[in-house]
Order: sequence, then C-alpha cells, then structure tokens
Amino acid sequence: MTTSEDPPASDSPAEVTKASIRKDTWAKLQADSTVTGNIYLNRIPYFKGSDEAAQRFAETEEFKNAKSICINADKAQESVQYLTVQAKKTLLIQIPLFIRKGLVKCIQVPDDLPDDQVQKLTTRTAIGAHGKVVPLSDERKVDIVVMGSIAVTKQGQRIGKGEGFADIEYAMMQKQGMLTPDTIVVTTVHDSQVFDSLPGELFKEHDVGVNLIVTPTQVIRVSPNPPKSSGLNWSLLSNRRLKIFPILRQLREKDVSAGDTSELKEDSDVESRPRRPRRLPPRHFRSRPRSSTGGDGEVGEEHGEDQERTPRPRRARRPRQSKSEGDEEGGPSGTEGEGTPRKPRRPRRFPGQARFPGQGPRQRSQRRDTEDGQEGEPRPRRFGRGRPRLPVDFSLRVGNIASDVRVRDLKTALAECKVKPVNIKWFGQNGFALLHFARMEAQAGDAPANNVDGVLTALRDLKLAAAEGDGVTVEPLTAPVTRIEVTNEITAV
Repeated sequence: MTTSEDPPASDSPAEVTKASIRKDTWAKLQADSTVTGNIYLNRIPYFKGSDEAAQRFAETEEFKNAKSICINADKAQESVQYLTVQAKKTLLIQIPLFIRKGLVKCIQVPDDLPDDQVQKLTTRTAIGAHGKVVPLSDERKVDIVVMGSIAVTKQGQRIGKGEGFADIEYAMMQKQGMLTPDTIVVTTVHDSQVFDSLPGELFKEHDVGVNLIVTPTQVIRVSPNPPKSSGLNWSLLSNRRLKIFPILRQLREKDVSAGDTSELKEDSDVESRPRRPRRLPPRHFRSRPRSSTGGDGEVGEEHGEDQERTPRPRRARRPRQSKSEGDEEGGPSGTEGEGTPRKPRRPRRFPGQARFPGQGPRQRSQRRDTEDGQEGEPRPRRFGRGRPRLPVDFSLRVGNIASDVRVRDLKTALAECKVKPVNIKWFGQNGFALLHFARMEAQAGDAPANNVDGVLTALRDLKLAAAEGDGVTVEPLTAPVTRIEVTNEITAV
C-alpha cells in the first residue's frame, strides 16, 4: 500500500555508466574481502592474489618472448615489475611525475649480472634509485604494456580510474614511436573485476583496449583483438590537460607548426577535480560561541533566542587583593576597587616553561654574579646566530648529479671523504650543487688540507649517483659565489 507521501515507483532501470561500474566493482571487492582498507573509486584496486596473477603472467609465451615491458606504477602491478627484473628484461616504469614530462624510468639488467645482485634490484627503492630516465622519443620499442584496471570485459574493453591519464600516456608513447602496432596490452586484475560484457556505447575510439587479461586463476586471450587507440585527438583535450602534461604542450606546438588546425576542447566543470572538504581542527582547538552581552548569561537578541548551542557558563573568578600605595609598609591589603590598581595577570605557562619568569635554565645560565656572590641582572639576550659565518675563500661545483639524489646523500658522501664545507647550496633539480669553503687552520688527523687542491684530491673518490656518464664532476669556480642565477641552460655567477 502506498501513500501520497511515498515517491512513485520507477520501473526504468538505473543508468549504467563507467562511474556506476566502478562503484559496483569496488563494493563487490570489499564485500568479498578481496581488498582491504577504504574504498577509493579513482584508484586501481590492490587486490589479494596480485602476486599469483603476476606469476601466471610470467609463465605466458607473451612474457617469455618479450624483451622490453612497460608497466604502470600502481601497487597491484608491483609484482610484475619484480618478475620483469628477475627475468633480466628491460623494464620501463610510468611514474606520473616523469611521464607528464615525456620521461620514463628504465632499468636494463646486464646478462652477466649474478642472480644475487639481480635479487637486490627487485626492491621498490632499488628500482627508483638505479633506474635511468629516458625520453619517450627513445629508439627502444616496447613489446608489452601492463596497465591496471578497475573493470575489464572479455572483449578487451577496459575501465580505468576515470581521469583519462592512462589513455593519454598510451597515446603519447604511441605518437613518440615507443609503441608499435604489434605492442601487446596486458592487465592483471582479480576475477571479480572481469565482466562478460558491458554496453558498447560507454567506450570511445580513444580508449585503450586489452589483448591479454590475467587473473590469479586464469589467462584470457581476447579474440579478435580489440581496435587500437586512435592516438592523440586534440579536439578531446583541453588547456587544463596541457597544463598537467608539459609534453603535450610540446607535441601541440609541433603539430600546429606542421599545419594542424584542430582546436582544443573547452574546459568544463566535469574535468575539474572536486575540492576536498575542509578539515576542521580538533575539538579542543575550536572556538566556543560567545554571548552578545560579553558575560556569562544567556545569548542575547543579536544571536537569536533559538540558537542550538548555548555557551558554557564560565567559572566565577575569585576576587583578587592587591596592596595600595599606602599599604606597602605592611598594613592590611585592600580589596579591588576603583582606586586600587589590579595586579598584572600571570602569563600562561606552556609545557617545559619555568613556573616563575627568570627561573628557567636559560635565564639561570644568563645571570651573572656580583662581587658579593649575589645574583645580578640577567644578561641581555643576543639575537641571531651564535657563531658568525666565515667568509668564503673558494667554491666547488659538483655536477652531473642524478635527479633522485637528495642533499642528505651528498652530505653523507662528503663525510666519507672527510670534507666539510662551511655551506652547501643545493640545486638538485638542475643536477648540481655548490660547496663553499673558508680558509681555516690546519686540521688534525688525516683530514684533507683546506685548500682547492687538497679538497679536489679528497673528492676524487666521491660516491654519488650520476645522471649520465661515469660519475659526478667536481670543478672549482673562478671566484667565490655571492649571488646565483639559475636558468635552463647556463648558471650565471
């Protein structure tokens, strides 16, 4: 029985979209305890059995015949990366920070490398440290591309995270010549992510199709092969996409100079990412609503009488007593009144602070004793750094530094060489660093002499990852550096 207040029943089924398929797939995976943690509709599921799926893929003929494999950086495909390195194949990883600039990480394992050394390269940290950055326009060709998916059909139709990045990255590699028509597209998913069929109108010509589907229990070879992606279509890309991918701007400029007259897509609200909700501070940091009267009574008319939350009544203050000017000799103290000055309010004491001012360890150390042994006035606090900076006598430039090296790695390497500059200017994003030295007295022990020749001799065995070539370069500057201007090609001093 229905009433007039009940909504009318709808016989039409809910509209099937890619977003609804992602939501249903994630719900199914979490209901089956296939994934743990929260639901992220715009993430590739890290499912249970990803290691078994990667091992099953490594046993296929496609994997055995491939020489170079390109894999995305999702957690679900991490085991495929390890097996690729163990098989001594060329591994290319699509890291978002690099692929947007037209670069990929490449690890090429030598054939004569012992197995125990290859095992060390299979860790996530080692892959990032030993990988070489190569452009998409490199001459090497990719035999297999491994992609993550949220849902996939047995006809090779794939649904990703919904941001279109995988399709754009595939089209960029296809345009740069790294992918060929013979490149095989593989995805490793859970069996719950495989659908028999989905509406064909959901998929467009620029969507990347899958040739091989590997699950923890089966291998599905799509037949016939799905159509290849149509490549970069500028009418489907907006200026926002070009801002995210700098390599797209370069490819766009080349096509425009070659006579391409296609226009970009207009930015829309659908493309813009939703803003994250503003996080409220902890409850004990939130300000309490105050009454309009400024006292402890009821809320006045200014805030409304029907306010949901009323302020908590404050505790009544204890009346303070202070000595008047006439009672300083020991007479009875008067109460607070119009003619009696109030005592200054004691400042709030934070954890670690002395209870009374002037009694902390810093204040006690700054007091100086008088001749009769009594404490005198506290010393004035000296602001600024305690130790003056020494003038720079000479500077060295350490160049050809790899992009993944951090300043702490340089400090560790300098400590091993027993070289201690007075200042380090780090320009790791540009591949170099400046070491400033000051002439000091001779150092004790086996430390190198603090001059240009002595420091250069000590830095001859500097152990630091290089961007290209045999190693890093160390060269002196003609004059001490006082102001540095960094450009794309030259460093002006």
